[in-house]
Amino acid sequence: ANIISNTIGKSMQKDLHGNINILLVWYGGAKHQWWFLADSIIVASFDPQEYSVSMISIPRDLVVNSSGYINRINTIMAYSYNKHKDLDLAVQSLSDKVSEITSLDIPYYALIDFNGFADLVDKIWGIDVYVPKKVYDSTYPGPNYSYTIFSINSWQQHLDGTVALKYARSRHSSSDFSRSQ
Repeated sequence: ANIISNTIGKSMQKDLHGNINILLVWYGGAKHQWWFLADSIIVASFDPQEYSVSMISIPRDLVVNSSGYINRINTIMAYSYNKHKDLDLAVQSLSDKVSEITSLDIPYYALIDFNGFADLVDKIWGIDVYVPKKVYDSTYPGPNYSYTIFSINSWQQHLDGTVALKYARSRHSSSDFSRSQ
């Protein structure tokens, strides 16, 4: 897989339907425990004729067979990185499995880690999010394998990067499906 920034100014590879497919991966990053586990895995398919994007979220807890081992799909990148110490190979391993599952050719990827996500939200001066119901998560991951409390009231909210990250990562108030939504 080629990282998307390597394609600027170049013609991009299209699939049999004329779409450009990109694997989007959100992961912890070096400053977080379990830093190469994929927290979100999304295939974005751009249709240049219609100028539209379709996206499918792959549940991170999807059980797959990878290299003869049965495990969750979100561990593939971490296992590959631990084995080869090469981020491109690690993402390629995940991309290959997602391609197998979706039957899509996925030649490109974009990665963002938790800190990058928070920084991006801060660079655009925050984001507006409608929180449909109050979130109270008493087991939000804290430093050194500890837990902390994350809470946010329902209603329209303007979130900075730190709070947006916590809202996106909070697990105990929703499912993987509602979090990806």
